[in-house]
Amino acid sequence: MAIDLAVASGGPTYQRLKRHLPAHGIAVHHVDTGPGITSLTEGIPPFPSYDVGFIYPARIVNGDVVTAIHELQWVNSRANILTTRNKAGSLTKLSMAGVEIPPTIHLSSPIEWPELRSAFHRLEPPVVIKPNTATKGIGIVRVTDEDSLRGVFDYLDLIHSFSATGDRSFLLQSYVPEALDLRLTVIDGTVAGAVERRFHDPGSGRWVRNVHRGASTLSITPPAPVVEVAEAAASVLGVPLLGVDILMTDEQPIVLEVNGRPTIDTVEKYPADFYEQLASLIETTASD
Repeated sequence: MAIDLAVASGGPTYQRLKRHLPAHGIAVHHVDTGPGITSLTEGIPPFPSYDVGFIYPARIVNGDVVTAIHELQWVNSRANILTTRNKAGSLTKLSMAGVEIPPTIHLSSPIEWPELRSAFHRLEPPVVIKPNTATKGIGIVRVTDEDSLRGVFDYLDLIHSFSATGDRSFLLQSYVPEALDLRLTVIDGTVAGAVERRFHDPGSGRWVRNVHRGASTLSITPPAPVVEVAEAAASVLGVPLLGVDILMTDEQPIVLEVNGRPTIDTVEKYPADFYEQLASLIETTASD
């Protein structure tokens, strides 16, 4: 009997899961957790029954409603998503466990200009500034001097003064030049696939090599030290399905950040047993 898997995202990951998981005995269904109206008391229709959810919805509140309605357990749980969404928290855990990360400073607004200026000079410019909880490369900027830093500070001050802004914290990270940008996918503690992210035109000067920003991916076989670091990161954070972003320099692999909602790439980017490993994790979660 097939396992019924609920997937909250309707994007490319859903389409790829729907195409490839049925061969492994898993039927894939889309569950809408986006904008809309859901009655919590009256006129609730009968809902489909699912055995397990894939990744907890990005809209946490909506996810709580859907989880209660369908009585779902997720491969990547609510706690997993909250852990990985918090860059400062996850990087701190990794650093404390001995996993190499770039020199990083966490700042929480409101802060004064002298404090930011002092933090900037504790790192060697250029410095990368990124929101603590944003995804898809949103809001990342590289700063080389105090004038540019002051401009970013002014914008952050405006955004963080708005009462509806949730997370008012951000990170300063040392920029790591001339490094390979790798994404490793770890399934149940084991690296199941790896890609290098790059731009078609290496001379473009672009440096935020995020697929959502137009970067492409190339399947690679990662060296053993990179595999060890990715699997260590997944073990420390306890996330069953984890995307680990690693910068590979001449000296060592460095974990830049992690992603508890990793995009599933096209099938040719993975080893032949990728979906077998993913199906096994889904089956284990469904049976717990």
